[in-house]
Amino acid sequence: MYPGTNQSECLDEMGDWYQFYLIPGAAHCSVNSLQPGPYPRKNMETMIDWVELGVRPSNLNATVSTGAYAGEVQELCSWPLRPYWTVNSTFECVYDDASVQTWTYNFDAFGFAVY
Repeated sequence: MYPGTNQSECLDEMGDWYQFYLIPGAAHCSVNSLQPGPYPRKNMETMIDWVELGVRPSNLNATVSTGAYAGEVQELCSWPLRPYWTVNSTFECVYDDASVQTWTYNFDAFGFAVY
């Protein structure tokens, strides 16, 4: 989409208008005991701030709905970044090529990668 830029620059440019968040442990369109979330609770507020006030989100806060971690707020990173916690429990969103490759599938029936 952005000729002449490297991957990092391209993702930064695209992040001005598009962000994708993978939610580990979340069911599609419903909550169940096997997939308790976390689920973002303030998506609309975040989007209004982004579009109307120019406050670009760097991550989303999400709340676990059930189970041992019910009520815990966890941060979600915009893809292709993933959450990383250090030994002293500090959080940051990091790029991890091995993690990104787990989302790339090659099928003989397609002439391109399927995500």
